[in-house]
Amino acid sequence: MFPRDDSFCLGINSSCKFSTKSATWMAHGVYPHTAFTWPFHWIWKLEIMPKIKIFLWQLCHNALPVRGTLLQRGINIDPSCPLCLSNIESIEHLFKDCLVASQVWEATLTHRWIPSNISPSRYDSLHHCLGYIRLGPGPLLRQRFSFLLWSLWKARNATVFNNDFFNLLHCLIQAKKASAEWRIRTRTSVDIIHKGTFSPFLLPPI
Repeated sequence: MFPRDDSFCLGINSSCKFSTKSATWMAHGVYPHTAFTWPFHWIWKLEIMPKIKIFLWQLCHNALPVRGTLLQRGINIDPSCPLCLSNIESIEHLFKDCLVASQVWEATLTHRWIPSNISPSRYDSLHHCLGYIRLGPGPLLRQRFSFLLWSLWKARNATVFNNDFFNLLHCLIQAKKASAEWRIRTRTSVDIIHKGTFSPFLLPPI
C-alpha cells in the first residue's frame, strides 16, 4: 500500500468521476443501482434509419409533440386528433385507437405485410405491443412495424401542417417504399437476417 492524499470522488458511477449524466441522475434523485431498466433498448439495434430510431425513442418516452401533450404543457391548441377529429390526440390514440389509424393497420393485414399479432389494436396499450415486438417477431417484421409507425407520423404531420388529405393506402405504400429503399441503400437484407444467415457483406442479387 502506498500513501495517497485524500481527494473527492463521485460515488454515483463506477468511474467515480463527474459527468453530465451523473449530475442529471443526482438532480433527479436517480441512482444507477436503483434505476428502472428501460425496456426498449432494442430500438437502437434495429436495421432502420437513425432518425426513425430517435422517433421511436420519443414515442416510447411519450415525447412526441401530439396535440394532447402540447395542451398539457400549456400551449393553447385544439387537442382534437387531426385524423379522426373525435378524440384528444395522444400518442396512444394516434397510433393505436384512432379510427383512421386502425384502418391503416387493417390494410397492412389485407396486404399481408404484417401479421395480425403485431397490430397495436390487438393489445391493451401501445407499450404492450412494443413489448411483444421486442420478443416476438424477427428483424424483418420489427423493421416493417417501425416504418409504418414512421409513415403514420409523417402523414399525420402532412395533414396538420400542409392540410393534406390523409390517404390510408398512400400511408401504407410509403411505409413499404421506405422499407424497401432502406434495405437496398444499406445493402443488407433483413429477410436474410430473419432466416439466420445474415452476412453484412452480402450484396443483393443482380
